Amino acid sequence: MAKNSRKQIEEDVIKINKKMRSKRTNQAISEIIGTMLMLGISVSLFSVIYISVLTVPYSPPTPSANIIYQIDDGNIILSHYGGKALNLDTKIVMRVDGQPIDSITVGDYLYNDSSGDGLWSMGEKVVFSYESLVSGGEQIEVNILDIGSNSLVMTGEIQVGIETVLTISTSVDTITPYESSSSPISITATGPLNLDNVTLYYRWSDDNSTWDGTYIADENNNTVDSNGCDEDTSPDKGTETIFADAQDVIPDSDVMNIQEENTGGGSSSEWLNCNAFDSTYTDWTEVGSSPYLDAQDQLTNLITCSSSWWDEEGWFGFPDTSLTGALNVNISIYCNNDDDAGNDYADVIVDYTGSGSGSNVGNIGQHTSWSYDTIDLGTHTVSEVNNLRVFFKYEDVGWDDDVRIDHVRIGVSSSGGDNYETDFEYQWTTADYDKENKEVCIYVDSHTGSENLNINYYNGGSWTNLGTISSVGWNNFTAAGLISSTYTIQLVGATESSDSIQDNWDIDCIYLHTWNSTGGPYGWTKFGTDTSHPWSWSFDFPIGIGYYQFYSIGQKSGLSKEIAPAFSDTVCKKI
Repeated sequence: MAKNSRKQIEEDVIKINKKMRSKRTNQAISEIIGTMLMLGISVSLFSVIYISVLTVPYSPPTPSANIIYQIDDGNIILSHYGGKALNLDTKIVMRVDGQPIDSITVGDYLYNDSSGDGLWSMGEKVVFSYESLVSGGEQIEVNILDIGSNSLVMTGEIQVGIETVLTISTSVDTITPYESSSSPISITATGPLNLDNVTLYYRWSDDNSTWDGTYIADENNNTVDSNGCDEDTSPDKGTETIFADAQDVIPDSDVMNIQEENTGGGSSSEWLNCNAFDSTYTDWTEVGSSPYLDAQDQLTNLITCSSSWWDEEGWFGFPDTSLTGALNVNISIYCNNDDDAGNDYADVIVDYTGSGSGSNVGNIGQHTSWSYDTIDLGTHTVSEVNNLRVFFKYEDVGWDDDVRIDHVRIGVSSSGGDNYETDFEYQWTTADYDKENKEVCIYVDSHTGSENLNINYYNGGSWTNLGTISSVGWNNFTAAGLISSTYTIQLVGATESSDSIQDNWDIDCIYLHTWNSTGGPYGWTKFGTDTSHPWSWSFDFPIGIGYYQFYSIGQKSGLSKEIAPAFSDTVCKKI
C-alpha cells in the first residue's frame, strides 16, 4: 500500500511537473499572442477610423435662391429671381395633402437657358403643366430639392386654377433702437435682390396716434375785423346785410348776404374828344400842338396831306367812357378837301385792342366845305371803347388835293339796360402774418344766379387776384401778400358789364387760417430711391422731433409696381 502510494505520488509529481512546464509554455505563448492581438486590434481600429474618415461623403451648403411662382394658362411657372444658380438635376417634388403626386427634373422643363451656363440662373423659368396632376382649385405643395447638397432649397403652396401674376413684396426692416437722438440713421429694406429699385416712404406725427391729416400745429383762425375800409377810394356796389354774421370760423345758421346793384341807370350818351397822339405814323403835315385833333379849331390845330399816296398819320386816342353795358359807338371827323372835284380822301383805320393793326371802317373828306363825316362803328364793350384808337391814310385819286382833318371824336351811347355789379372790401387789422402757411377761407352757404365772385387782395397800389369763388361750401385761397397785420381783400363780381342777372351770395365765414409747417401730421412722402441691393437709406428726420412711420415700394421692369401697404412696416421716434 505504501509502495503503491509512493509510486503514485511520484507519478503524480511527474505529471504535475509536466503540467507546470506546459502551463508556463502556454502562458508565455498566450502573452505573446495577447500582445500581438492587442497590436492587431489597435491597427485594425486605426484602419477603420481612417477608412471611416476618408469615406464620409462631403455635403456642400444648401444653395439659397429666390423663386417666385406664376399661374398662367394651365401652367405653373417658377421664375428664378436671384440668389444661387441651381443645377439642372435639381428636383421639384409636388404633394397634395402630404402625398407626393409628381416629381420633375429642372433640366427637363427649363424654358430657356438664357445665360448659357447649364444652370437654372436668375431670370430663367421652369414651366410645367398642372392640369394632369389635379382637377383644379387645390393647393399643391411644391418642394425644390438640391441634389448636390441633398437639401431642401424652398417649399411653398400654390393655389392652382386661379390665374395670378408675379408680384413684388418688400418691407422696411425694424428700426433699432426705437428712439434716436442722432441724425441721420440707417434704414434698410428687405426684398428680392434683382429689383430695379426700392423707394422709401415716410410720414410724421407729433403724438404717434394722429396720422390722418386732421391735426395742425401752431394753428390760428383769425376772423375778419372790418367792412368799412376803402383802399381804392371807390364806393361799394351792392347791398350787404349784417357783417357780424360772416365773422365766423365754423358755418352756422347766420349768414351775411351781399346782393348786386343795378348800375345800368337809363339811357345816356357822351362825346369823347381825341386826347392822344403817339406818333407811330407822321407822314402828314401837323399844324399846332399835339394831339392836333382835340377840338374844332380849324387852321389852329389840324393835320393835312396832299403829297403822295398812302401817307399815314396816327395813332390818335380817346379818354375812357363813363358808361356801362353794351355801348353803341360812332366816330365823327371834322374835315374838308380843297379841290372842287373832291377826288382825294382819307381812309379811317380803327383798332379796339390798343395794340392791333386795326381795320378800315370807311373814308372821309371828299367835300370842300368843313363838316363832320360820321361812321357808325356798331356795338362794343366798355373795354373795346376804352382801347379804341384811330389812324388816317391819304388816298390820291388823281389830283394832289389837300385833305384836312381838324377834329376827331367818338360818340358813345347806352340803351340803359340792366347791369348788375357788386364790390365790397373787407380788412384785417390784427392779421397773424408771420406763419409759414396762410390762407383766406370763405364759406358760401348759398348762391343764386350764375356769376362767379372774384377775390382780390390790395397790394398797396392796386388789386391782385387770389382766385375765384365758383361754388358753394369752402373756398380757400393762398393769402398772397400777407406780410403785415393789415390785410385787405375785395369781393367783386366776375362780370361787371352787360350783366343782366342779379346775383346773391350768402356768406357764413370769412377768416384767415395760418399755421407753421413744423406742425403735422403729414401724408405719406417719398424720401428716396435706392437702385442697387442692399436696399438702404440715410434718413435725416426732415421734420424734426416726433414719430415717423415707413414703408417701401419695389419695382422691377416687366412687373407691376408693388402696391402700397395698408399699414406701415415700422415706426421710430426722433428725440
